[in-house]
Amino acid sequence: MAAIGPSDRTHQRYDANKVRLVVAAVPYRFEVADDPTSVRVLVVSSSKQPDFVFPKGGWESFESASEGAARETYEEAGVCKFVWRGWPWRPDQVLTFLVIMWQVRGPITAELGSTPFKSSGGSLCILHGFMLRVTEVLQKYPEKSRERRWV
Repeated sequence: MAAIGPSDRTHQRYDANKVRLVVAAVPYRFEVADDPTSVRVLVVSSSKQPDFVFPKGGWESFESASEGAARETYEEAGVCKFVWRGWPWRPDQVLTFLVIMWQVRGPITAELGSTPFKSSGGSLCILHGFMLRVTEVLQKYPEKSRERRWV
């Protein structure tokens, strides 16, 4: 998986109104196999603020939204080999967590779907979110300078 530089927007997707399209992931794993009460999510240190956030970044023109979310998660968090089936939470539980972490406005669908939000610079973006079940944690990855935490 090739890493795209954080300032390289050559292939960045925008909607018809020139609003930047962004992909994000809520990477999760089970501490005890398939036990929903043992689930942990992965957050990474923000590159712009002293916060922990979910991996996110620009959706590139050469990839699907889910591929973009997987790429961003690999680049920022160093995890891969995702399982694209199911998730352990009800959508309303995920929404509560996302609202706390991202301070988003508006509904998020059962598959996380998409929602508008303002970037740290104040620009309007459309976020496309995905749940990614992690099966491998890597020691080497493009943005290793970021701290990662399972919470």
